[in-house]
Amino acid sequence: MIFKLYHGSSPYLSLRALKQETAQFSDLQFQIINAETQDAQTIFDKLGSQNLFVSKRGIIIKRLYKNKDKDKLIESILALLKKDTGTDTIFFWEDEKVRVNTRYFKFFKENNAFEQYDEMNKRSFGAWLKEELDSNGLKLDPTVQRLLAERTNYDPERCVNEIQKLKLDPENDTTYIA
Repeated sequence: MIFKLYHGSSPYLSLRALKQETAQFSDLQFQIINAETQDAQTIFDKLGSQNLFVSKRGIIIKRLYKNKDKDKLIESILALLKKDTGTDTIFFWEDEKVRVNTRYFKFFKENNAFEQYDEMNKRSFGAWLKEELDSNGLKLDPTVQRLLAERTNYDPERCVNEIQKLKLDPENDTTYIA
């Protein structure tokens, strides 16, 4: 059984990382469970049921930490994960940072199965932006990079949207100079 927790104070970055991870499992079709709005029994039923036509399942459980019965749910799900008897791939995504002193977080930390994405400061945003531009095949002058960061208010989601606009430029020679 494969499992991992994605969380942090930057929901955009953690969700983006989760989407990139699930894309690597092209043989799986992921079922999304919005645990925030569903009752515990429905979640247990979805986790416990097996599909007759598929031997491996992919499951994404979103916002388990916000469920009103989270204590009962977390205890049961962690017991299921500790058994490690299935062939399922289960990813957990939280749109907030999970406290490090909870059983929920400690379990994933013990198994080295978590990724945390926090808000970036101006310096770390600059490094992230440079990597993002490189991965998109764009070269910007450092002054233009700084302007892009400032104009997007150091928000990764807004910045990625602007980068996508740059990539759509029909006259784009992938080099922008201030």
